[in-house]
Amino acid sequence: MARISVEAQRREQILGAAIDVVARKGYEATTLRDVADAAGTSTGTVNYYFANKDDVLASALVEVAERFRRRVDEALDGVDDPRERLLAVADACNPDTPDAVANQVVWTEFWVRAARNEQLRDLHAGLYDDWRRRIASIVRAGVARGAFRQVDAYEWACQFAALLDGLALHVILHPGALGAAGMAASCRAFVAGTLDSDVAQLASETGSPVSAER
Repeated sequence: MARISVEAQRREQILGAAIDVVARKGYEATTLRDVADAAGTSTGTVNYYFANKDDVLASALVEVAERFRRRVDEALDGVDDPRERLLAVADACNPDTPDAVANQVVWTEFWVRAARNEQLRDLHAGLYDDWRRRIASIVRAGVARGAFRQVDAYEWACQFAALLDGLALHVILHPGALGAAGMAASCRAFVAGTLDSDVAQLASETGSPVSAER
């Protein structure tokens, strides 16, 4: 059991190093030697856990997705209201910490690589499908409660995911034009403008709770 634990820790260490290197140098420029040096180990050790560069970097993409999933889980913990859950999702996507910025940069690097690598593209698509379905489930709950107007939940989730990606990229590249606060405000406006039912809109305008029953 101890050996399994040590190997799991070493693998996690290598993936963390790969993420850091890709964030700093980019996917194409990253080498196994870079990853090994950042992890404080040898290329032989890296090759023990991963077949080649593409393998370690594809695994790094999965690790970035897993880190993001945990960030979203923490943001949603204890939040029941569908609107607040969507806004919590948006907050989790906001690159407002050094770690969040690094993860977003790495994710963006993989966008470019996935466009030219079929295996990575399929992996990337699967991760996004799960992400969109998760957003869609929140929207369906809001529609069922009468908090949101009737929409195609998955189609809306695709739009929201694209909005989050675009805003996060602008926060990183153009912080003087759009900061973290601006991203949060844009997400609130999108949710309100596309999902508010007549009842929810009336409640928002009056500041009073309004029953969904008529």
